[in-house]
Amino acid sequence: MTQETTTYACRGCEASRSGKRLPRGWHRIPPDGSGLYCPRCWQARYLLRAITIPVAGPVDGTWEELREALRACWQATTRLSNWAVRELAKHDVVRTPAMSKLPPQPPVYLYPGAREVCPELDTGSVVAILHAVEGRYRSRRFETIWLGRASLPNYRYPTPYPIRAQDWHAEEGKDKVPLVSVRLGGRRWLLRLRGSGEFRRQLAAFAQIVRGEAAAAELALYERRTGQAGHRPGIAGRDAGGQKTTARLMAKLVAWFPRPPAREGSGTLYVRTDSDALLIALDVKDERLWVHNADQVRRWTAEHARRVQRWSDDQKAEQRPQARFASRRQAAVLKYRNRLDSACHEAAAQLIGFARRRRFAAIRYDDAVQSYCTRFPWEKLRRLVAEKADAAEIRFERPGDAETPATARVDATKGVS
Repeated sequence: MTQETTTYACRGCEASRSGKRLPRGWHRIPPDGSGLYCPRCWQARYLLRAITIPVAGPVDGTWEELREALRACWQATTRLSNWAVRELAKHDVVRTPAMSKLPPQPPVYLYPGAREVCPELDTGSVVAILHAVEGRYRSRRFETIWLGRASLPNYRYPTPYPIRAQDWHAEEGKDKVPLVSVRLGGRRWLLRLRGSGEFRRQLAAFAQIVRGEAAAAELALYERRTGQAGHRPGIAGRDAGGQKTTARLMAKLVAWFPRPPAREGSGTLYVRTDSDALLIALDVKDERLWVHNADQVRRWTAEHARRVQRWSDDQKAEQRPQARFASRRQAAVLKYRNRLDSACHEAAAQLIGFARRRRFAAIRYDDAVQSYCTRFPWEKLRRLVAEKADAAEIRFERPGDAETPATARVDATKGVS
């Protein structure tokens, strides 16, 4: 039976498209889907953001049953992700001397083969995994095939298990306990999320999803290691040294949240990295307004580099294949990564908070100087600043987009006698 063609009209700008299904990039506003928006109007009204909340436990099952279902899903997700990478590379081109530029990526339909590789996975999860793998492969394709500077992506167990928007929904239980109903391993699970005060921001966003003010997108279940000191129920496992560890089960909820009301602002805040500070904010007159030193970052980096180097020196052939201190080294690496992740979030949040308080309309960000800490994840800090600026309705610019503080000062004085 042939599907009829439907005309879709945007509620915001009255643009229209015709087709047999909803056009790519168009969205319906929850909960009844009566409001339809084109990509431009949707981006102007909603922000794609993710909130992460630990899972306190299953409501309609036991932890043992949930752990077994998660292990099966994570194994299948890891296997399918690595298979998809190999298939994409196998059907892609190989650079030859006759090529002047990288040809487009050949189209490959992986779904039938994916169903044969992992028949136990739900259909929506298979599609979500393939989309994520293809996106990551496409982003690294130029460096992998043309430049030869990167290797193919590799997925390690446990790869997060994605669940599409149609297969999960959020609800509130008794005493406003946050609950999510997910389809996992061929059955429906009702999971209870943490609801303590430390998750006030996440719970406020969760309430928007429940009320239908935010459009739910994807949910992912993954584990975060907590070490031997974790006392909350989680997923039992063993580290590289064979020691027992626990990992907290985390639920990452992705949704489109309404943009906050636009605030009036003016002027540009010039933010740059420095050899003696992590971030420095200047005005158009090149006067320092705000500084974030973060001396602890350099101390953490120096201490971690020294410890890792001394462990490498002690890992002799007599301690192979597994050194006795492998578990301590793995725990130190995990702690160091978490520290840097928190430092990036804190620096970006403080910078955007200052820009909002001073009512700046734009931020011009320049991270060319990276001598303050060469091992710091500067790219991640830049991405977080851009995301938080977008959420705060502050325009984010790079140095190539417009003038620098010095040129802006010169332009401002032009024509003055």
